[in-house]
Amino acid sequence: MRSLSIKLITTYIDNTARIGYVPFEQLEPFAKRYAPGHVERLRKTSEAGRSGWGGHRPAATDPEYNEFLKSNPSADQMVQAAGKFSPDLQRQIYQNAANKFSELGQYQNAVALLGDKFEGDTLDNAVSSLNWYYAHHLIQKGEYYAAEAMMLEFYESNRVSGLTSLAQNLFNRNPAENKNRAAGILRRVRGLMPERPENYNETHQLFALINAMTAIDAADAFANLEPLTDHLNTLIQAFAAVRGFQGGQLRQGEYQISNGMNFGISIDPTIFKNLAASDFERTNAIIDSFTRTELRISLRMYLAESL
Repeated sequence: MRSLSIKLITTYIDNTARIGYVPFEQLEPFAKRYAPGHVERLRKTSEAGRSGWGGHRPAATDPEYNEFLKSNPSADQMVQAAGKFSPDLQRQIYQNAANKFSELGQYQNAVALLGDKFEGDTLDNAVSSLNWYYAHHLIQKGEYYAAEAMMLEFYESNRVSGLTSLAQNLFNRNPAENKNRAAGILRRVRGLMPERPENYNETHQLFALINAMTAIDAADAFANLEPLTDHLNTLIQAFAAVRGFQGGQLRQGEYQISNGMNFGISIDPTIFKNLAASDFERTNAIIDSFTRTELRISLRMYLAESL
């Protein structure tokens, strides 16, 4: 997880112009946990992407392009000037122009521009990047209902993370006033997900959702985590059997504590820290429901250290 997270973060920092805008909130948990030295640079890169610059550093390759961007051109000016630059820079210009159209409330014009300039998977990626940008633009303006409606139209792979991020942003803006609204969004997100996760991605998304719930409505977090423990026990035991047979990660039938919270499934211990702050005894009961002694020890060590 650490290696993959670092690769993900550094790839985004170095290739933002090609990848498109990704909200800082989506990568922040991984950066803080596995690559704390990259957090500030990641924040600046994402902010640059949101403002339409895409984190691209053209000065080293095209001074003319750099000067063009410094003039803060309008969306129409960017479209008109795009033909003067290389194909790689043209793609970035069109993406930035679409972002600017969306800022002016001309979302359909932005989509039409991308549809005219891109095709296939490139078009899908460009529209997905535009949707992220426009949704977070709406969030910054405080238009949460419009942002939620936009995120409900996201591709399935982005819908859950987008709405989860929206709920967290809404809650952090004004916890007292927005708690019920944020909790309602998270319940809606839960309804978009299968009752029991069927693969790693769904499990990871559910953990992220539960973690968001811990700050907004701990009762919902408990209600979603407690039924999950039997399923997790089955997966962890199965992984232990397979890895033990293959001769890796286990010693004398036990997971090595030095492996951290990886028990075939990466368990996010901050969930338990946050829940313990709300109801310590109930959190301990959940920990007791795990069948692997190593997992119970690891979680209790983490709680002790965090307290």
